[in-house]
Amino acid sequence: MDYPKGTSNLSNLQRCRSLRSNNGKPNAFGVSRLGSGSGKSRSRSRQMPEENCVIRNMTSSQKTSLIYSWKAIKPNANSLMRKIFLELEAVSPKVKQIFAKAAILDCFAKESSESKIGTIDEHVKLFTKFMDDVISNLDKETEVKCIIRKVGQSHVVLNNECSFQSNLWEHLGEIAMEKICHLDAIQKSRETCRAWRMLIAFVTDEVRSAFDEQVRIARRSSIDVQKDSTDDGDFCDKMKNIQVHDDEGPILKK
Repeated sequence: MDYPKGTSNLSNLQRCRSLRSNNGKPNAFGVSRLGSGSGKSRSRSRQMPEENCVIRNMTSSQKTSLIYSWKAIKPNANSLMRKIFLELEAVSPKVKQIFAKAAILDCFAKESSESKIGTIDEHVKLFTKFMDDVISNLDKETEVKCIIRKVGQSHVVLNNECSFQSNLWEHLGEIAMEKICHLDAIQKSRETCRAWRMLIAFVTDEVRSAFDEQVRIARRSSIDVQKDSTDDGDFCDKMKNIQVHDDEGPILKK
């Protein structure tokens, strides 16, 4: 894999332990390669002290670099997010299966239906908006964590319906980090590149932690259902309940 320009010492920087598995080795971006993650791996956010929160410890310079580089990326953000999801599909049959099922349901849905929320096209738009919301609230630690964790919590329905495992968040984070850190707007500055690695690792860790916690709550509450007993209509309804942040409130129901 090619290394980003100007990051020859990248491997010497602090590794993002939240994106590692116990057995996997980190790549040049500080994340484990596909297949090394495990659904049983513990999230770093449940182990780190509160004072080590990445957002809180970011310097003003790092936050500024994130804001300005995002402005440069944003016009083509949808194209970038599509590449990320397409690569995730390529390396994860489970993700490809989920998107394919959502696309089939969308074909039979009315134009006004919300069922298309589960499609890759909608995820591209929502991922762009999600990153925009995170970048816009870097000075609001509590709000940022809420935005991120709501995404992880709301995807727990896919654990029951589609056997969606938490290691998929690590794979998504790995791909996002690789794609974003290769952009010219990011490679211009070592500080900018490092800030993005820190942010993506933090987002991945928080969303996975929230997902894992919600899965445990669901299991303790004995509300798990067998995926074989779930029909397409129920799957469609569950996909509608996946939530992300919007401008008028903490979350937006898809």
